[in-house]
Amino acid sequence: PVSTLAELIDASLLIVEHTQEVRYRLLESVRAVGISHLDPSDREATHAALAEWAVRSVAGWREHQDARVSGPTAALRDNTALIDAALTWQIDAERFDDAARLAVNVALIVTDDPSADWLQRLRSLPLRQAPEGEGEASALLAVAAATAAWIAGDAAECNRLVGIARSQLDPGHDLFWCIDFVACLAAVYGDNPDVAQRHAMAVHGHSRAPDFARATTVCAAALANTYSGSRAEADRLMALDTQLLQNVGQSVGFIDFTRAELSAHDDPAGAVVLLERARTKCDAAAHTYNHRIASIAHLGLLIRTHDTDRAADAAIELIADCCHSGMWPQAWIVARLCAELLANRRQH
Repeated sequence: PVSTLAELIDASLLIVEHTQEVRYRLLESVRAVGISHLDPSDREATHAALAEWAVRSVAGWREHQDARVSGPTAALRDNTALIDAALTWQIDAERFDDAARLAVNVALIVTDDPSADWLQRLRSLPLRQAPEGEGEASALLAVAAATAAWIAGDAAECNRLVGIARSQLDPGHDLFWCIDFVACLAAVYGDNPDVAQRHAMAVHGHSRAPDFARATTVCAAALANTYSGSRAEADRLMALDTQLLQNVGQSVGFIDFTRAELSAHDDPAGAVVLLERARTKCDAAAHTYNHRIASIAHLGLLIRTHDTDRAADAAIELIADCCHSGMWPQAWIVARLCAELLANRRQH
């Protein structure tokens, strides 16, 4: 009843959240105390019901993620406490199969909108709860942790976990493409474009991989070649499946970002236009990870064109955003660009 909700709000036991819709959330301490007063059987049933809801809901959000819309990231942000509570109970209850499916779907959504808390949470899972040899559950938990390790910049740990997942997951599994997806993205800045390209082609050929993953890894391999000086190979990769890139690029900013990086040296003005378009698409879909990647490239171009005031404002915002999201490699890149900006200011 509305009157009961009002009383709970007045007593500071219930919080009103205005997100995409009005939501009412119990304080975590109140929820914990309430559960502790239940009989053991009722307590178990409550946890199980929450876990069942979490698995079903996150799986649905993950399916919508393939459409590259803002819903999944917003849903995960709005329900972080409940999803985390469900995951914790699943692990404590040794329901590893359900925990693994939940964790890997959360990790895939987190690739669009990272948070330092989720990265830390996901990285702890397999080391603490799923030793090697536990089959599918261990493999999927390793994929989830590898995803978080990649975003946090720990390439060695990412590759170790990818190896565990690959050794334990059936190649015909519907999520096997995730292994090569994460491995490809982790290899972009590793000065080894062949590795990125091999994993990109594996994702591109996997029948269960969504189009956004296939397009993203092709672009990642092109970027790896560009950064290592193999521009001709990068151009060849971008021409492999132009229809795929065109279709995905209508809503995915990473495609425009890649094209901007390929053209930045010869056409910096055109690259700025592409980067602004990429950031607009990322904003529309609430894809904060790719927005920050594009913003870093945009910052670099502002510095190169001596637009120091705009560059300074952008750098201050970016360094804070990257640290808040646990995107430490990108934070270091921004720090390096800040040093370049200071040097340019001193010279001009």
